[in-house]
Amino acid sequence: MRTTLPRELRDIVYEFLWWNETGDLRFWTLQNILFAPDCIEKPCQCLRNRKIPTFVNPAFVGPEIALEAVESFYKVFVGLPGFPMALVRCLENIKSLVCNDVFHVGLDPATVLREARLEIHVEDYVTLGPPYTHQDSLKEYFEPLLRVVKKSGFQLKINLTQRHIRLNVLAEFLPVLQPIKQAFDAEGAHVTIKFQYDGDADVQWNLNEAVAAPSGNWKEDLIDYLESEPDFPGHHRDYLDENNSDYDPDEYCGSSDDPDEDDSEVGWDSEFADFCPCGCGRMLDEDDLDVYF
Repeated sequence: MRTTLPRELRDIVYEFLWWNETGDLRFWTLQNILFAPDCIEKPCQCLRNRKIPTFVNPAFVGPEIALEAVESFYKVFVGLPGFPMALVRCLENIKSLVCNDVFHVGLDPATVLREARLEIHVEDYVTLGPPYTHQDSLKEYFEPLLRVVKKSGFQLKINLTQRHIRLNVLAEFLPVLQPIKQAFDAEGAHVTIKFQYDGDADVQWNLNEAVAAPSGNWKEDLIDYLESEPDFPGHHRDYLDENNSDYDPDEYCGSSDDPDEDDSEVGWDSEFADFCPCGCGRMLDEDDLDVYF
């Protein structure tokens, strides 16, 4: 095929194969591979017990075709609008997405990635504090993004979600994200960083200006916006109390105590309950199940 078809036509063939010839491979199987951790066993055992398409196996198609097919995988699935194959919900998975040659074909994903979407549940990385986060760990999680080679035109979308909204916690993410945003902006990337309420109400706020100037007045502006939104409950508005002298972070309401925790699970039959395949421990919701199963 490499001797008779130009790369543009070969890419069409690879795209067809990924969409139509992956057989009974489940969506989450491919996502599990995409977010695989570093390979540490010698000889490698990463793919030993995983079913992968034969057209990315160098033993079947040769190293050149396998490499091109995996490059096509990143073009077809990774960052495809509305298709959450590479939607990063665990900071630990950023490194796998950007750096790891998960199919073992000699590909550096940082050279082909054109979009990254992160939806990070802030509360998963919070200590009782202050400080409320481990800054060094956060920096280490985000730094692999800087390895992206083609930043010009790159789409970087980061949503920071909270259910119990504490702006003092959110504030600790901003200086970590600032050098990331600056590096991508400098090379002409499209960067969107947002706060998003983790609940039924559609409450979100663009944080681009706050990331650019973390010491600015963004908290006051965000509070004004939040107070204008009546559609989420008062017991999720921790920002109203977190600066009070008697505010006790030990009383910070966890999800197990949250009377609204079942809101997102109404109508979901427990026999389909499952966890996010990336290993983060997050329970899949109905929207996830529509894709995974």
